Amino acid sequence: MVVMASVVGLAAFRCCEHISCDGNFKYQPQAGSAFRQLYTLHAIYQELPDRSESVLSVTALLPTKDTADYKLMFQHIRDALLLEFGDTGVAKVFHFDMEPAAMNAAKQVFRNSTVKSCYFHFSKNVMDKVATLGLKAIDDRSTNASFCTWIRTFIGSAQAPNSYWHLILDYLRENMPQSYEPAENAKIRQLFQYFNDYWARYRNS
Repeated sequence: MVVMASVVGLAAFRCCEHISCDGNFKYQPQAGSAFRQLYTLHAIYQELPDRSESVLSVTALLPTKDTADYKLMFQHIRDALLLEFGDTGVAKVFHFDMEPAAMNAAKQVFRNSTVKSCYFHFSKNVMDKVATLGLKAIDDRSTNASFCTWIRTFIGSAQAPNSYWHLILDYLRENMPQSYEPAENAKIRQLFQYFNDYWARYRNS
């Protein structure tokens, strides 16, 4: 792992409340490299409504996209801040596309921070899972409104407070749509398990 930041970049990170975190895929390391991802963190200076400016603060080359490596990256950043300034600065609001591993890592290292994610990318991830399980055909059936509503209830739950999450899961479990194909019913159950295991774990962290 390589984590790079100038004193100026660290100072911007320390002073800014909002930090944009992004894994860059256009310029990711080539196959065979020791690194799998180029990751950047940008400090956002906001003087709304007049202007908002993003400043590149930290650049990292990561060997994996696992929580452990994201956590190590954030620990390096925190340690550098403490070494250079004696503190980590203002409480952070970290903004992500939709990367649960990185989001969990940021929250574990910067414990007083807030983590926000992109609704568009969350929706895309859920619908990609629907397609991977072979359930897209059900979602496209105009006659199967119950499945469409069920999926969109889950996607819309991203806007709900965490305190409602267990109620949403209960609703999804109790109102699981039924197909006339047994194989499709099994895949719908797999999709609910994905909701419960993958996203509920993040929401409860």
